[in-house]
Amino acid sequence: MYKEEKRVTESLTVKYEDSTNSEKMKKALGIDSGTSREITREIERIHDGDV
Repeated sequence: MYKEEKRVTESLTVKYEDSTNSEKMKKALGIDSGTSREITREIERIHDGDV
């Protein structure tokens, strides 16, 4: 099946405090809870220097 995806053409800036809160990320990005938790985990790993 072919599914058209909407591409984001402008960047989004998020404060660090908001980037570690999955609910705020969910609302800011308009995504589901599971995806926002994954993004939040990856951002925390990056800030911790694990990447």
